[in-house]
Amino acid sequence: MPKVGTARCAVRAAFSGAIVCAILLTNPCRAADPSTNTPVAAPKGADTPEKLIKQIADYCRAGDSTNLLSCFDSSSRVHEIGAKTFAVSIELAKAKMEVRDALIKKFGAAKVAKLSGTYAMPPGLDPLRKIADSFQNPIVKIEGDAASVTFGDPSEIPLKLERKDERWLMVRELQGMAAEDLDEAVDSMESNRYYTLGLRDVLKLIPETKSIEEADKKIMEAVDRQVGIYLAQPNAPQNK
Repeated sequence: MPKVGTARCAVRAAFSGAIVCAILLTNPCRAADPSTNTPVAAPKGADTPEKLIKQIADYCRAGDSTNLLSCFDSSSRVHEIGAKTFAVSIELAKAKMEVRDALIKKFGAAKVAKLSGTYAMPPGLDPLRKIADSFQNPIVKIEGDAASVTFGDPSEIPLKLERKDERWLMVRELQGMAAEDLDEAVDSMESNRYYTLGLRDVLKLIPETKSIEEADKKIMEAVDRQVGIYLAQPNAPQNK
């Protein structure tokens, strides 16, 4: 079963979760230039730490995992995976909400509230807002081209920022991913990426189900099927 991260403290907690489409995992965010209709790379980072934190919070609240990637340093393999796992977590939250809302539309909130599967999300919960809210009131300490950010909790691990080419970027190390090594971080990201594929696969099936029990079974089957596809790959950790 894949590891599913909490939505409590965003970067401060170790996110393990969800999928960003392959294009989001390999390409920089781009927008169209209206004068030429050609892709233009979005600017990386922000010009102050405070603006970067607000930017991350805004992208989290909007569920914008594409632009979220532009807030992170990806100059090393560890930092790249750190950025991707965070964006993947946003997609997991979105997928869970989509499944929950489809179930509520079909069977009502009372029945959905009783579900206990790992995909289940209580009616009324907005994890994207909770993630965004965890970035409020940052306490920033700058030392040259590095900065640490906390939010008033004495037990939290400070967020790490670095300034490159006059732009501040978030830096995620293995500690922030709750991983002992890079292989574990990649495995967590990939297994949850496929987990979310399973959630999105089943969205089109929920309206056709006759009972909440049938829907729950189909959701778990879809998740298991997608995670199984990942686990069967030669590069999956247990196959190395």
